[in-house]
Amino acid sequence: MWLVGKDTTGKTGRVAISDELKAALVRWYTGRGSEADHRACVSLVSTARENHKWIACDCLGAERPPPLMSAVSRWSSPACATSGTEHGCRGAALAAAARAARASRPSRVRILGIDPGLRVTGFGVIDADGPRLSYVGSGVIRIAAGPLPPRLRTIFDGIGEVIAQFGPQQAAVEIVFLNANPQSTLLLGQARGAAITALVAADLPVHEYTAMQLKQAVVGYGRATKAQVQAMVQRMLQLPGLPSTDAADALACAICHANAGVMSAQARSHAHPTAPRRAGGIRRGRIR
Repeated sequence: MWLVGKDTTGKTGRVAISDELKAALVRWYTGRGSEADHRACVSLVSTARENHKWIACDCLGAERPPPLMSAVSRWSSPACATSGTEHGCRGAALAAAARAARASRPSRVRILGIDPGLRVTGFGVIDADGPRLSYVGSGVIRIAAGPLPPRLRTIFDGIGEVIAQFGPQQAAVEIVFLNANPQSTLLLGQARGAAITALVAADLPVHEYTAMQLKQAVVGYGRATKAQVQAMVQRMLQLPGLPSTDAADALACAICHANAGVMSAQARSHAHPTAPRRAGGIRRGRIR
């Protein structure tokens, strides 16, 4: 396997991955990795992302563009010469790894929160085990100024890399609100659409929450300031410092979804199993 440049065809500038790390990567992508495999592969994926590289399979030899071990690509990546479920080419094994993680950790859910934006898109990842929340990672995807289509592609690619790095099982996205500038609202909506498309492309269930719901879940007040959200996110997740505003909003989105899951579970556990349901009908103008 190799590290290859994102803006190339992958035929030149290849950096070989050691056989030991390659074996760990295959185990990790196919859901059979150990904790040591997980740490090594997260480090590799982080290094690749920071250096604008893709991880590529070497199954087709040195003369052809290589298949990518990522859910997204900048060129038409060929199919793996053996099997996507063995090598993980083009992210085929990511879904299998996520299913394996869900089977092995039924009570713990890894949630990816997204705060979409055309200049900066924030992301935050937490693990939720019932009411217990633990911080996994967070950061931002910075989008360079320019024409809209490449900026949307940057969001799509960036979120695909975050998914490959952290392996979330569910996703939560902030709902766009209508502001005084319709053009800004339209552009933000397109950024949000690119983010949701990346999540859906990775087979993640996507949940949506308003800014007021996020603030209510984290601060307890729907009109809280960004500084208050930052401070409460830091306290709830026991972070050593304040996260950036975009990362804090994304983490708040993940926390909101985690809290919604806990409340839903509690509601189900307290529901009376024999409580009769009302027959359908119309009363006072409402369908029930």
